[in-house]
Amino acid sequence: MPKCAGSSVKSVLKESIGGRFVEDYQSFCKVPQSEPRRAIVLESLLQPARLPQGSFVFGHYYPVKYIGAIDRINTEDFCLITFLRNPTERLVVALRFLEIKRYLRPLPVEGNDFRKLVV
Repeated sequence: MPKCAGSSVKSVLKESIGGRFVEDYQSFCKVPQSEPRRAIVLESLLQPARLPQGSFVFGHYYPVKYIGAIDRINTEDFCLITFLRNPTERLVVALRFLEIKRYLRPLPVEGNDFRKLVV
């Protein structure tokens, strides 16, 4: 997968946050789309996972796992932060990655000018 700085951001946060840092890469997407996934989501809505106060959860997960049903929470108890990369830059990196792995023919532009490719 092309680099999106997740590892770098994680290292900096983990070092500065210390023991309050929690990694979670258990996305519901890893559960087959059927009854098991619905059961997990419903359980999270009714009984969200508990963390010590001041925890910082980092990874790829659905917030419902920790906050439960939105109508039952105090919004002052949590803050959701999403790190996004510039979408155009991300697309260029992804295309270059596919090109290097030979999943894609070389891009037909000179000087790596992405605008010439898409405009």
